Amino acid sequence: MILKKKNKSSVWQQLQKPEKQRLNRFYQSFDKHNTAKDYLYYQELFESGLMKITDDFYSKTYGFNDIVYSNAPKEKQDSIWGSYVDGLNLLTEEDAIQLSLITRRVSKEQYKKDTNYPLKNDNYEVYREEFNELTNNAYKNGKSNFRTSKYFTFRTFAESPVRANSQLETVKQSFAKELSTAGVRLYPLSGQDRLEAIASITRPGKFIRPVFNDLKVLKAAGRPLSTKDILAPDSINPKLMGINVGEQFGRVLYVRDYQYSMDDRMVKELTEIGHESVIAIHAQPYGIGESSKMLRAKSVDIEAQMQKHEEKGAKKNIFTGIIPRKLREAYKDVDEQIDTLKDTGDRLTSSIFLIYLHEDTEEELQRAIKDVRRVGDKFGADFAAIPLLQDCGFNSVLPLGMNSVDIESTFMRKLPTSNVGINVPFSNVNLEHKGGRYQGINLLSNSAILVNRKDPSLKNGSGVIWGSSGSGKSTTVKLEVISTRLSSPNDDVIMLDPEGEYSEIVREFGGEEVEISPDSDTYLNLLELPHAETRSVKENPYNIKIDFIKKLLTTISEDIGELSGGDRAIIERVTTQTYKDCAQKGKVATLKEWHEILNQQPEPEAQVLALSLEPYVIGSQSMFAHKTNINTKNSFISFNLKKLEGAMKVFGFLVISDFIWNRVVENKAKGKTTWVYIDEIEILFDDENLRKFFGVLYSRIRKYDGLPTAITQVPDNVLAYKEGQQLFENADYGIFLEQKSDSVINQIAKELNLSDDLKKYLYSSAKGGGLIRAGKTTVPFENTLPKESQLYKITNTDPDYYETA
Repeated sequence: MILKKKNKSSVWQQLQKPEKQRLNRFYQSFDKHNTAKDYLYYQELFESGLMKITDDFYSKTYGFNDIVYSNAPKEKQDSIWGSYVDGLNLLTEEDAIQLSLITRRVSKEQYKKDTNYPLKNDNYEVYREEFNELTNNAYKNGKSNFRTSKYFTFRTFAESPVRANSQLETVKQSFAKELSTAGVRLYPLSGQDRLEAIASITRPGKFIRPVFNDLKVLKAAGRPLSTKDILAPDSINPKLMGINVGEQFGRVLYVRDYQYSMDDRMVKELTEIGHESVIAIHAQPYGIGESSKMLRAKSVDIEAQMQKHEEKGAKKNIFTGIIPRKLREAYKDVDEQIDTLKDTGDRLTSSIFLIYLHEDTEEELQRAIKDVRRVGDKFGADFAAIPLLQDCGFNSVLPLGMNSVDIESTFMRKLPTSNVGINVPFSNVNLEHKGGRYQGINLLSNSAILVNRKDPSLKNGSGVIWGSSGSGKSTTVKLEVISTRLSSPNDDVIMLDPEGEYSEIVREFGGEEVEISPDSDTYLNLLELPHAETRSVKENPYNIKIDFIKKLLTTISEDIGELSGGDRAIIERVTTQTYKDCAQKGKVATLKEWHEILNQQPEPEAQVLALSLEPYVIGSQSMFAHKTNINTKNSFISFNLKKLEGAMKVFGFLVISDFIWNRVVENKAKGKTTWVYIDEIEILFDDENLRKFFGVLYSRIRKYDGLPTAITQVPDNVLAYKEGQQLFENADYGIFLEQKSDSVINQIAKELNLSDDLKKYLYSSAKGGGLIRAGKTTVPFENTLPKESQLYKITNTDPDYYETA
């Protein structure tokens, strides 16, 4: 049998006509004679993300999450820096690393698309428009119009792609392990991801759609294109001291000279100068033995120069004993480097610090260069243009992993890894989640704070809002709830409102306010269970209800006190019998039926329990002993407990908490999120059983994909107990307004690992301002609303507002 060779264009022939037409247009959109691609110095980029730079060099790029560094306490900064340096020291002589910081301007249109509420022309439009205006003002006035993407690119020497992949994975794992101790996680960039990262420099503002499958099909059809065709701008024109890329004027600068003792703030300030830029730091280590040998040779060389200077003076009978300052400083630097390598295990690296600036006009470019040099002067770094090798410099700032400038040793510096690591890339103080909504202005960067409590960077969306009396707590909670209703209209929101503070926003946003009081005809059945089809097999609802009733009975009567073993057995028996009997009769179990069965029990203890419970079954306090008659279908429900007093308010807290738990369970089964806002949680912390109950409830809500928020103006009463401390420690989101208690401030500062600069915002802040924490990021904020706005009018709690506004 003769096997026929498969036609290379068979893949093309199988395509439908519209797809062929699309690929033809795609192919023809590229100029096959465009020489710009010749200025991209690599051979091939694979779909996996591996790049073949030359015959023997390969690289892979990894993005990484940002962590707070600049405003962390000094000990934390030292720890982060140490982890980074330790990672650099693990690189072998065959490896190299490139740090890339790509700062891009975000267009106003894109910013609005990412952050604004879509307008829907409904009753809430004014609130969306006002939130949007606040966010857009932050773009105009702050630093929200720039974003910095951060990458590590590792390069290795290998004879094949397979071998290169293995080596690069080993390098990455050891480096990532060190950084993980500081909370940094590396994630690999695919070929498409790398295309987009490189194109943000070579073709800024141009969309790079997924192309690898198209490239395969076109190659099979005899119409090959490379990734260079995709990345190349219309032109690249290197000049003596600059490089024009497409229609933009660019220049690559390098640090020609800088002090031995460098400052870790320089990188951060360079990314904040208000210009698009690309910072690239390359480092390739020498071996430990070679590092020591090179430094000692340099020391001997400087000593020789110093001796030569003295001999030259002696010949002229000049015996000043003064060595030129430049030689003295060079000798001191080498001496310090030798000691550093000996004490720390550092190695020398061949390193270079580059920054690429690009603007639409030569005048704008000169302004950007001036701003960079201003920052350099501040930190003792001399930035200069790379003459004749701007094309090499341009390729060196692309996240390729190859330093093309090292062909000229003039531009390179031999630095200990500690000095390379001082350019710490972890400096972020912005808090801007994807899909996040406005929560104020970041006082460190003057940019908008955009928080998404469902963001994957958070361990959980559980939260706390703490503020002393007069700090603006109620206004802050109202803004949070309004934002939740606007941003997540399909989610459920349940509020527990002990003082009736939130009635107006509930009515305004279509909620159901349930007033629980002795003179109300509103009933909430405390024996209600989650619907059968939504119950979890992991947690028996009957056992949960039995535990709930036990806590309830110990709360409502001083006569009962701590339940005995007999009491507990009676409660379990009565509860089980009540649900069984009511199910057989087709009735809904209520406290009334439960009380009747309790009265039938023969034990004297049962009669004591029944007598204590009697006021809550018949009479004015029986609002929890009947079938529920509120509209539980509403997605926004607020329970107003203002008219309940003393033990009855606690009773109401417990029953409503149980209702919330049922809703969370049901919503979990439906795939819905339940936002739960519970104010004045300190009420539940005076009693041990109640503290434990609330701690378990808070934890369960979180585990069932709910988002609980614990609110209080006296956090002292909460943090005084283990349950309160656990609640605080497990919340990954928090708003901390002005506090009156030094003890509370110190506990918050300890848990959030606050620097002294951040800690001061807990002592004194503008009303509605303080600190906001999401995940590992904590920033100071203010949230001042225009007095003429509807948001201000509906959230304001100042009784004199209408007289003073």
